[in-house]
Amino acid sequence: MAAIIRKAIPWIGYAAIYEYSVATVNGDGTYDLRAVDITAGLPPLSNVPFKPGIPGLTTTLQAGSFVYVGFINHRADRPFIVNVAAPGDPGFTPSSSQVDASGAITVGHASSAVNLGGGYARVLRDGDPINMIAATVTPGAGSGVVKGFLTFDNTAAPAPGPPPTGFWTVKA
Repeated sequence: MAAIIRKAIPWIGYAAIYEYSVATVNGDGTYDLRAVDITAGLPPLSNVPFKPGIPGLTTTLQAGSFVYVGFINHRADRPFIVNVAAPGDPGFTPSSSQVDASGAITVGHASSAVNLGGGYARVLRDGDPINMIAATVTPGAGSGVVKGFLTFDNTAAPAPGPPPTGFWTVKA
């Protein structure tokens, strides 16, 4: 019966999502994959792209990452990584990720914190209270340059809401 179905609908085996593991991270952003369940009879796959479905997201997965693979239009020659496995599974954290946009990347106003790099570095915002340590002032033509060390003043209570200028902009 299975042979009859496969003959009548040859693409049926490519209409599902399969669990694979990243064997090799290729320099062109594709991956060589091996099936996690070797009893399923799934072949190894080469040069498989990751299409996470989030516009502007580029991610480099780690070797050993568990991924889910689908096939575009149920075609065996068009595999793609649909998603990565859940937190706690091998390789869940990618080697690198980048989010890009032609305009602004905005974190919603309801976010209570934005943590970058583990959240250990602070971003000094317009209107934040600071302490200056060992500062020297060099006068110039109508202005001055202040050199020294700045630290965030944890004792001052900033006013709730946005800083006095109305918004924050961070660009490194």
